[in-house]
Order: sequence, then structure tokens, then C-alpha cells
Amino acid sequence: MGWQGDHPSSDFRGGGFLALECLIYFAEKKPLAFQRLCFKMQGVRSDWEYPFAAAGVNITFLLTKVFDLKPSQAADHASSAFDEVTPPGSAAGRAFAAMLADPPSGRGQENGAPAATVSSSSSSVAPPAEASFVFEEIFCLTFELLDRIWLEEKADYMQFPNVLKKVEDVLTKAMAKAPKTTAELSELFQN
Repeated sequence: MGWQGDHPSSDFRGGGFLALECLIYFAEKKPLAFQRLCFKMQGVRSDWEYPFAAAGVNITFLLTKVFDLKPSQAADHASSAFDEVTPPGSAAGRAFAAMLADPPSGRGQENGAPAATVSSSSSSVAPPAEASFVFEEIFCLTFELLDRIWLEEKADYMQFPNVLKKVEDVLTKAMAKAPKTTAELSELFQN
């Protein structure tokens, strides 16, 4: 599946449990895209490809960095690291928070569920059911972006950091345009 070492746990130090959740989400919710990327089924591939799972961990870490997601200093370490977060300081982070807080009309409000709220006083994000997978959806889009750039650059393993930097640049610029949905973000990735 593309781990860097003999034991996958060493690869998770950069993205933690969230990286594993994102990889599982990708495999379960987008199996065709997952298989296409995992098994390198598209494009002219390098002899020395990026390790798929380790790339997923790097993407998770990249997203938390770009979105300026940091666990609250007061967060209980027994709970999820992102149950309470400090408000994001970056434009990309604010755009991500807005995607959680202001789902398009009708999204997240089925069966009377309230829209997500971001409270600066409590610094917590309470996503509705539909918005609760925004991070994972962006993870999937970003993984596909990474593979597209990888193929465009005709990259090999040693160029992975350069490709990841280009992904970061595209993601940051796209999020600066404050997309309201992951579909809008996907369109921005295509331009």
C-alpha cells in the first residue's frame, strides 16, 4: 500500500490517527479513485513512485498546516485532538472554517439538524452531519491533485517534496478564493 518502512505506525507520526481516518474514508467513499491512485493505474508512471499511504499521511499533515488547525492548549488529550481548535489565522483556514460553518442552503439541515457554527468565544467547531466530512473530502481532492501534478511533472520519488510544495501552493491559492463547497474547490483545482 505504500509505506516507507517495515511498520506502518512509524509513517503516521506526521498525520496521526486523522491520516488513517482519511485513508479509510478515501477507500470506502471513493473506491475507484482510491484504487486508481493506490495502484498507479493512470498515466505514464515513474519506475520509482511515491509511496501511496505515506503520501496520504503527508497530505493530512499539509492540510492541517495550510488550514492552520492546531489542537487547543486546553483540549482534553483523551478526546479527539480537533474537538476544540484555536480559530485559524490563515486565509485558507478561515475559508475551511467557513465551509464547515456555512454549508450551502439545505446542506446539513436535514431533519432539523442545525448548521455548523464556529464560535470565537468557545473556539469550537460543531459541524452538521453533511459538513462533518469536509476535511476528508478535501483530502481526497488534494490526493488527486497531487497525483495529477506528479504526472505533469513526470516526477519520481526524489521529487516528492517538490510536488508536495506545488500541491500546497495550488491548495493555498484555491482556498484564498474562499470556495463555499468542495465542488467549488475541485473546480479551482482544475484551473
